Amino acid sequence: MNNTLDDNTKAVILVSIAAFSIPASDAIIKYLSSSLAVGFITATMFIFKVFIIYLYMYILKKELGRLRGEYIILSLIAFFAIFSLFLGLKYLPLANNIALFFVEPLILVAISSIFLKEIIKPSQLIAVILGLVGALIIIRPNWSIYGLSSLFPIISATFFAIYLAYIRKITQNRKTSDILTIQFWIGIFGTIWFLPLLIYGDLNNSELLRFENPLPIEWVLLIFSAIISTIVHLLISKAFKISNASNLAPYQYLEIVGGVILGYLFFSEIPDIYTIIGALIIVLSGIYLYKRK
Repeated sequence: MNNTLDDNTKAVILVSIAAFSIPASDAIIKYLSSSLAVGFITATMFIFKVFIIYLYMYILKKELGRLRGEYIILSLIAFFAIFSLFLGLKYLPLANNIALFFVEPLILVAISSIFLKEIIKPSQLIAVILGLVGALIIIRPNWSIYGLSSLFPIISATFFAIYLAYIRKITQNRKTSDILTIQFWIGIFGTIWFLPLLIYGDLNNSELLRFENPLPIEWVLLIFSAIISTIVHLLISKAFKISNASNLAPYQYLEIVGGVILGYLFFSEIPDIYTIIGALIIVLSGIYLYKRK
């Protein structure tokens, strides 16, 4: 009997682990954004990503692959996606930010169909829509209270969908494409994009773009969040290298379930009936998609 997992199953597992891990990093970033500039937090995430990946590659004695033009483009896309997400975390409640961000799987399915020429099956579209319904049942976001700030997670979702689709595009025909190399160069150029902005913002006393002097505990949280974020991006990059983007899109909704579990374990937040119903819909949409391949 062959117990080897196929690529699709491996990709589903990787995306699911990543989705469960993201809320921890988001919660830390939201906490830090009350005292540190969002631009500084974002730049720090990119810098730490570079050090973490380089240290990992050094320990494993892996060689860094050469720089490609696609990696620079990816870093610019990641720049807009992450900065927009962190702005949303600063100005919106965590739950609302996550809910509005979850237009991303729908955008990803559309991009996968148009630009990657992936055939979107009815089961995939049904699963994505059901997952979105489940997420909205849990969060029940209110646009009227937060106004234009609600656009930040939607902008982030759009760029992140482009980011995932582009990773799929540049890796699907290159078996030798190294995920560590891709993420390393994204970290390098993400830092390069931010440094001039931080210098400009510092000179002009910007609230969002300036250098900071974090407290020791804030450094610890920044490093911890960077480790989570780096691992998540590596897992997602690997998953989208070995499986279709449209097939993996609905599993990103598991982030909601991860957030519920995190709230219960660390903040004693007991899910209400809407949360339970929404989480069940999300999980069932993922199971339905997997069963339908």
